[in-house]
Amino acid sequence: MKARSGQQRRGYGEAVTRKALYEGVRATGLTRATLHATAAGAPVYPRIGFEPNSPMRFYALKD
Repeated sequence: MKARSGQQRRGYGEAVTRKALYEGVRATGLTRATLHATAAGAPVYPRIGFEPNSPMRFYALKD
């Protein structure tokens, strides 16, 4: 998700992420999640208990 300009850093992303994780656990009973974050969104995850464990790199072929 991405917040609109001017609406960032107000806790909306964290709230939506917490709710999605809660509902996922409630619906499935699963207690693990894999999250992918942009540099801007990455600070949210440690605040809710996640730890970075393996950075992802993306590659593309040159035209």
